[in-house]
Amino acid sequence: MPTIALLLALAVSAPAADAPRAEIRSFDPAAMDSSVKPCDDFYQYACGGWMKSHPIPPDQSRWARFNELAERNKEILKSLLESAVSRPKDVSDRRIGALYTACLDEAAVEEAGTKPLAEAFAAVKALAATKDLAPLLARLHRAGVGAGFSYGSEQDYKDATKVIALVDQSGLGLPDRDYYLKDDAKSLELRRAYEWHVARSFGLLGSDPLTAAQEAAAVLRVETALAAVSMDRVSRRDPANTYHKMGRTDLARLAPAFAWERYFNEAGGPAWKEVNASSPGFIEGFSKQVAEMPLDDLKTYLSWRVLASASPWLGRVFVDENFDF
Repeated sequence: MPTIALLLALAVSAPAADAPRAEIRSFDPAAMDSSVKPCDDFYQYACGGWMKSHPIPPDQSRWARFNELAERNKEILKSLLESAVSRPKDVSDRRIGALYTACLDEAAVEEAGTKPLAEAFAAVKALAATKDLAPLLARLHRAGVGAGFSYGSEQDYKDATKVIALVDQSGLGLPDRDYYLKDDAKSLELRRAYEWHVARSFGLLGSDPLTAAQEAAAVLRVETALAAVSMDRVSRRDPANTYHKMGRTDLARLAPAFAWERYFNEAGGPAWKEVNASSPGFIEGFSKQVAEMPLDDLKTYLSWRVLASASPWLGRVFVDENFDF
């Protein structure tokens, strides 16, 4: 995952002379549906024509203008990468081309299997106590594994001249907390499907059916506990609800069961004095949940997050299982 991110970052910074010229598009009246009165259904009025002429592609779960834009950007990046392979201009191009070629070597990917994840799995297995979670989680985050919470940086909401640290809620396999907490038929069906997906994925790693089912149940327990302390999506739409700037000691006081200084030391990055703890209820709840949950459940959850984060770039069976869900 970090490899792919680095590859794309390098591609963006590479010379773009060989990239296809972007077509400048203006407003298209055909995207509208003038047969509908705007006061009756403004969305259909504004977007109906585009939706009719752009059905959801079979390999996508949703399709909108931003998806279309993202795909167009991917085509530009692909052109840059292929140019680096076929017509390298300098050392940077040759490095980009070599990395891109390696990423496309599906035979090597199949042969490697899950060996590239062995170090991460071993680190999770070696976790002896929850008090040692912080440095392990930092290493997983550096490797691109989304687990527990997220850590990064952002513009200070109230002072755009500053960039401050950010700790935010994260770590769920399903898109939103409500998927775990609602008890309507659709939500129950989706959770069962997710649990089966997790079990099948552990089965691909080598777990027998009974063990895989137990591992999937453990993952659901941990993620449901995290969902229970997560801020709901509607509340997060109000910037005031996600701006809670504090110092390092305040963060430690908010969530004392987690070794924040050990985490930050291992995570690296520039020194900072202020952090936006954007969802303080989650951060406090995460600290308590981790301290109370069985260690084996926590380790199973972390192993799942390692696998889930890497599945799109592993062998075909993992890619297909990830896509099918």
